[in-house]
Amino acid sequence: MKRLLAVMTCASLLASAPAGAIDPFAREQESVEAGNQSFTEQHFDQALDLYEQAEGEVEQEPRIHFNRGAALFKLGRPKEAREAYLRASGLDDPQIKRQNYYNIGNTFLAEGAFHDAIPYYRRALEIDPGFDDARYNLELALQAIKQQQQQQQDQQSDQQDQKDQKDQKENQDQKKDEQQKDEKKEGEQDQGQDEKEQEDQQKGDQQDQKEQEKDQQQEQQDQQDQQDQQDQKDQQGQQDQKEQEKDQRAEEQQGQQDQQGDKQEQQEQQAGQPKPQPQKIPGQLSQAEFRDLLDSMRDSEKPFQMHKFELPEYRQQQTEKDW
Repeated sequence: MKRLLAVMTCASLLASAPAGAIDPFAREQESVEAGNQSFTEQHFDQALDLYEQAEGEVEQEPRIHFNRGAALFKLGRPKEAREAYLRASGLDDPQIKRQNYYNIGNTFLAEGAFHDAIPYYRRALEIDPGFDDARYNLELALQAIKQQQQQQQDQQSDQQDQKDQKDQKENQDQKKDEQQKDEKKEGEQDQGQDEKEQEDQQKGDQQDQKEQEKDQQQEQQDQQDQQDQQDQKDQQGQQDQKEQEKDQRAEEQQGQQDQQGDKQEQQEQQAGQPKPQPQKIPGQLSQAEFRDLLDSMRDSEKPFQMHKFELPEYRQQQTEKDW
């Protein structure tokens, strides 16, 4: 922003009035003169004290408030300066009045209240259209308003950009979160599928193991059955062998008895003695009957032996005709 024009103080407002004047300012106001001197020397605190002292001496004098406003403005107290200038609004001199409006506009301009400053610069220009300082500060105020509006637009644009960036970031974060959730969900599903497959595999392995155990048990049972059959077969063979040995011993014993009988018979024949007939004991088999019984027992031990029988030859008989 361009520099703010200096405030015109009109230090000669309370100069000595012409001789013979009946108003209170017919004589010099020493406090006002001293205050103007201090203001010129830029001792603004001292000037303010002297102006306030003059205000106590002369009541209801707008020119004293005008000078107080100038000192307060120089001290960087624009709000208090504006109050003093407003109390000096009753000035009749057009030049001082236009300056007072200009000074009020400057107090608003110093506070950045550009909209409030514009009406007072325009009032000063209405009184004096050639007041270049008022026109210059009016342009400053308008330019400042334009800059403010541009700054507000830029700020709003920046805020909108920040908001868009924030929304974009939030959308990206949301998409990222959704993607992570989807990946997590897919991972959980895959994990669940893997666990299910693993569980099915375990079940299948257990089933296979059961089948193997069952097969092993069946195989063991078959082996046991075969062993039992073999044992039974061996036992039957041993029993048959014992029966054969028993029969063989019986045959040998019978043969020995037959040989002894034949020998005894020969001896008896040689001696001319008749052969004694063996006496049959009731309930006891004879030798011939005993041999027949052994033969029938041998035949019964071979039930699957096929005996060949020869059929008698068929011969057709011729029938004699009787006619």
